[in-house]
Amino acid sequence: MDTLEVLYEGQPLSWNSDFMDGKDASSLIVQVTNTTVTDQNVQFPDQFDLSVNVKLKGYDVPFQFVLPVTKTTPVTVLTSKETKHHDNINLQISKLEITPITTQLFVEYKTNPGQSIEKMLATIPSEYKGANGGIIALQYDIVDEHGVQLKPIGSRPLANL
Repeated sequence: MDTLEVLYEGQPLSWNSDFMDGKDASSLIVQVTNTTVTDQNVQFPDQFDLSVNVKLKGYDVPFQFVLPVTKTTPVTVLTSKETKHHDNINLQISKLEITPITTQLFVEYKTNPGQSIEKMLATIPSEYKGANGGIIALQYDIVDEHGVQLKPIGSRPLANL
């Protein structure tokens, strides 16, 4: 794939993507990350068409897919303000969004009251830091109510620490 463009009513949307089974997989999950079109925030209706233009290497004309979108199921959102502490690392699971297709977990690093990010990083043991001194990405599993481990399709940092 050379380029991909996601459009709503002919206007481009910001998006990111993750391959479901590694970078060489044939399945790609695309997530719209910003619903601003021409400096206006879009409220998507319950039904609309989303256009996806895919340009493949070796082809002059992009492939255009028109995807009918219908909101059929509400999202279950669970929130929490509880923070867990370990080795001067403070983590908060701020939100869990559950749909029939995906489960999205939002985890945040938290500083102590009045503490800067720099001071928090300085107190974290080196075993949790990467080569550049930043915090190593978290690794965790999500298990459903039947004990089945959910398969990850990607992760995105909430902040650059």
